[in-house]
Amino acid sequence: MFDKSLLKDVLVEYKKDFVQKQWPDEKYKWEAVKWFQNNWDVNASDFADMLTRSLSKTNNLLASAKNFPAAMIQNFAKAAPEEVRGMFIDLFDESKEVFERIESFKMKSATLLEEYGNGAKQHYQYENSISTYLWLRYPDKYYIYKFSEIKAVVNKLKSNYSFRRGAYADNIRNFFKLYNEICADLKQDEELIELLKSQLTESCYPDPELRTLTIDVGFYISRSHNKTSSEEWRPRDYSPGLSVDDWVRLLQDKEVFYPSSLEIMKRMKDYGGQATCTQLSIKYGEKKNFYNAGSSSLAKRIAEKTGCPVMDNERENFRWWPILYVGKNASDDVDGSFIWKLRDELAEALDRIDLSDVQLYASKPDSSGGDSNTSGGDDNIDKKLITAKNIILYGPPGTGKTYSAIQYAVAIVEEKSIAEVKCEDYKEVFSRFLEYKDDGTIAFTTFHQSFSYEEFIEGIRPVVSPEEKADASNEIEYEIHDGIFKAFCDNAGKPVGGKADADLGIGKNPTVWKVSLEAAGDNPTRTECMENNHIRIGWDEYGENISDATDFGERGGGNVLNAFYNRMQIGDIVLSCYSSRTIDAIGVVTGEPEWHDEYPNYKRVRNVRWLLKGINEDIVDLNSGRTMTLPTVYKLSVSVSDVLQMLRKLKPDLFKEKVKVPNRVFIIDEINRGNISKIFGELITLIESSKRIGASEQLRARLPYSGQNFGVPDNVYIIGTMNTADRSIALIDSALRRRFSFVEMQPDSSTLRDVFVDNVDIAKMLDTINKRITVLLDREHTIGHSYLLPLKNSATIEILAEIFENSIVPLLQEYFYDDYEKIRLVLGDNKKTDDSTCFIVKKTDTADLFGGAEIDFPEYYEVNREAFKMIEAYRQM
Repeated sequence: MFDKSLLKDVLVEYKKDFVQKQWPDEKYKWEAVKWFQNNWDVNASDFADMLTRSLSKTNNLLASAKNFPAAMIQNFAKAAPEEVRGMFIDLFDESKEVFERIESFKMKSATLLEEYGNGAKQHYQYENSISTYLWLRYPDKYYIYKFSEIKAVVNKLKSNYSFRRGAYADNIRNFFKLYNEICADLKQDEELIELLKSQLTESCYPDPELRTLTIDVGFYISRSHNKTSSEEWRPRDYSPGLSVDDWVRLLQDKEVFYPSSLEIMKRMKDYGGQATCTQLSIKYGEKKNFYNAGSSSLAKRIAEKTGCPVMDNERENFRWWPILYVGKNASDDVDGSFIWKLRDELAEALDRIDLSDVQLYASKPDSSGGDSNTSGGDDNIDKKLITAKNIILYGPPGTGKTYSAIQYAVAIVEEKSIAEVKCEDYKEVFSRFLEYKDDGTIAFTTFHQSFSYEEFIEGIRPVVSPEEKADASNEIEYEIHDGIFKAFCDNAGKPVGGKADADLGIGKNPTVWKVSLEAAGDNPTRTECMENNHIRIGWDEYGENISDATDFGERGGGNVLNAFYNRMQIGDIVLSCYSSRTIDAIGVVTGEPEWHDEYPNYKRVRNVRWLLKGINEDIVDLNSGRTMTLPTVYKLSVSVSDVLQMLRKLKPDLFKEKVKVPNRVFIIDEINRGNISKIFGELITLIESSKRIGASEQLRARLPYSGQNFGVPDNVYIIGTMNTADRSIALIDSALRRRFSFVEMQPDSSTLRDVFVDNVDIAKMLDTINKRITVLLDREHTIGHSYLLPLKNSATIEILAEIFENSIVPLLQEYFYDDYEKIRLVLGDNKKTDDSTCFIVKKTDTADLFGGAEIDFPEYYEVNREAFKMIEAYRQM
């Protein structure tokens, strides 16, 4: 959906500009379609020549300064015409889901790049170019997808469709939905249709469904109506007010420009004065965050030193970089998403100083992950990267342990210091946390008293018998089920890439399958499958179509075919069985099941991208100590992490620079509420840093149910939270205690600075209460600042009363086991002369209650609900 009134406003301008401005420059789009339609012949004897001729009118649609999809696909077609012909046949097969076709085209392009790329780093066959091919072939159905354009259209028309970098499948699907809606509106604009018809010539495609017109309107919006976001340097209305001489003085001040700061400046200057962090990282080394966080830290020091004005922006980092740079969004063919350009005065100042002693290229990655003062050092742990593999954040209730765990997790995944993440807007951090959680990079669970090893590591659980066995037996069947931590670790080695060609194609939660190609050892089917990037299995006698009605009773094969057709998914991993102990290839499933009648046997086919071929690797130890058995296709006990470790060992060049195995974080909230020994079992040893997979003393343990030889990957971090009011650290299992680093989270009254309710200083009040609790009880039972945070948004007596009545006083009752005299001391009631302002009132009227009975009755206490609403009660605290 989008705001149709905004589209109408755009079309008013578009129609004004169409004949004189838009059509002369954009007519070639309609001509490109007509030319392609007249020349395309997938069965041409000279496919490469036909392809080159068909694409010859596309101009900048398939070529730009740093993007060459047309040239690259034409080179591939010259080197491997039949492979490229097959790619286009599959791409134009309308019986398949469009995103799957696009993904398959990209995957096959990556394979061609390896074989025929002649050292090229990219194949350039991404969503933009592939959607262009689809549009050329089916101009009445498809549109050209370009991320920057669709983002501009969404922003301009206030659409509710979501588009995020990297979310390729959702982006493509939402793109077609949105453009179909826009196209439907264009069809209602008769003036616009007549305007188009008046300009079309014989060389143009008539565009009856207005798909090409819709593309052009989107292009017009992105270029003419969103120039500020995509073309102009910003911010336009801000300047730090620093002269060239000011910058020269600052550049010579070692307390402002650290050595690492000068390295950033020299590299920016060397790159031409403008670059993305990604471009700097690729050319000069260091991680992207070295430039990003380093620039922000430098800008903060400049602001502190000079008192220059600072941008008023809700996003913390966006307040600082404009001191140094102006910026704009990067185009799709640029590495990175945002370009910085040195401010003119700073650029001129850099020309005036000697930078010859400043290092241009990094000798090794910076372990600090950001700006560092190498001359003086900094012992503040918040400013360093988190290196401990196992961390427990502990403290009293309300101190923000779970809140901080999320910040720690994001910092670990993004390889930032916790200080950098704490400087960011928490809403943005939490949004990224949810994205990481959705894609499996971060997992979250909460321990409780009944949580067990079977839920955490592995166990057995009953399953419903398949229908074909329902009448044969009434016995309950069981299966081994991975617990949440084991499943997380098994997938922890999966890499991610900044570009599509960096991705190995492995799915989000892949299964590892054994596949037999005809038989053990060398055979014609195995050779053919390796050459043509697929797997083939038999049971041809059942014919092409397998259904629930197929009778497997006599010949068998039902379980194998069910696995091949239904359970195996695109993105799963296949291991080609060479013998009962060894495999000869590792691949990733890229296609759905197909029937190929041209083969004499083994006609059931699935396309596979072979990541590694021609090996002889024993996998028995990785497969729970079991050899591979006769069924043609079945799930192995080998983990994804183990497969990737094999790949890294046997083919390290597969993991190119842009392929990255990220840090992964497993958060355990309330870790001390579970039975640690019972839940962790043998993992107590395996989680030690030195015992992780790949570490100097790596260990694996044979799991009791599956028999898998299991270890904890080195890139898995564990963060626990612990409420000290529930249990002291001293009472925590000693085996757990010595394997975790502990970070104390104490009440932070500074978060309540400048919060007043009718002149009552809330921060000072919290400090007073906590000092009294520490004296009367201990520091592990203080009151966390988060209880009082609602007052930052609404500092009223009503909110304060609700917090005390419903949260703080009940917590004190729990802490002091209803010892109301101590609670009175904590709340300062003992100092008050007027009982009406006391939260806890001491009662002495017991004699009246029992009619003057001669018994020595004790005093008793009542909670004075009215006092919570009296500001004087808090003033006297």
